[in-house]
Amino acid sequence: MPPNKPARRAGAAEARRRGMSKKPAAPAKRSKGKKPPSRRRADGASGLGPFDDDLLFVFSHPLRIRMLAFMHDAGEASPSDLARALGVGTYHTSYHMRVLVEYGCAEPIRTEQVGSLNKTIYRPIQKLEFPKEVWEQLPPALQHQMITYLFQASFADAEVALQDRVYEQFPESHASWANKNLDEQGWEELVELFDATLESAMAIVGNSEGRHKEDGRQADASDLRVSFCLVAFPFPRDQEPPETDFLRHGPS
Repeated sequence: MPPNKPARRAGAAEARRRGMSKKPAAPAKRSKGKKPPSRRRADGASGLGPFDDDLLFVFSHPLRIRMLAFMHDAGEASPSDLARALGVGTYHTSYHMRVLVEYGCAEPIRTEQVGSLNKTIYRPIQKLEFPKEVWEQLPPALQHQMITYLFQASFADAEVALQDRVYEQFPESHASWANKNLDEQGWEELVELFDATLESAMAIVGNSEGRHKEDGRQADASDLRVSFCLVAFPFPRDQEPPETDFLRHGPS
C-alpha cells in the first residue's frame, strides 16, 4: 500500500467532519415503463416563443453545437463516432444526444451491430441557423464560439479544395476578398446585401432539392458538393488593415 494512502483517508474523514465534503445524493429511481419528465421550457421563458426557447437551451452547451455541426457535415453519426471525432468521452456525447433527440434536433435512423454491441446512428434535424432575435439572445461567449466554428469550417473546406486543385477543374467557381472603408450607411447596406444573397442561395438549394424529389432520387455522386461562405465584418478601430482592390477568382 502506498505510504500516503492513510493520510488521504484521514484527510477525507476530517473534511467530512468539517462539512466540507458531502456524499453525493443517490439518483432518484425511475420505475420501468415511465418516460422521464420533459425538460422543455415553459412557454414565454425568454419572450421569444416556445420553439426559440428550446433552441436557446439546446445551443447553450458548446458540445451540442459541435455534435450537430459534425453530423451536418457527415450526414449521420453515432455517439461513439462523435466521441472519437470531437475528442470527448462517449458518456458525454450519449447524454447530449439524448437532449438533441428530446428537443427535436436529431433523430435515430438505424442500429448497427459492432461485435457484441449495438450502436445507434443518428442524423441531424435542426439546422445551424438562427433568426436574428434568437441570435441576439445567445450569450456573447456562445456567439463567439459559433463564429469561430464558421471560420474554421470554411477555411478547412477551402484548404481541401486547394489541395485537390478544384479551382482549376471548375474555373467558374468564385472566390473574392477586399478591404474597404465604409460609413455606417454603407456598412448597413452591405449587410442587407449579404442577407439577401444568402436567402437567394438557400432558395437555389431548395430548388435543387425539389428537383431531386421530382426525379425520385437522393443526392449521389453525380451532384456537386458545394461549399459557399459569406463573410463581412469590420476591423477593430485600432487596427489599420491595408486597403485592397477586389481580388477575385471566377468569371467577371
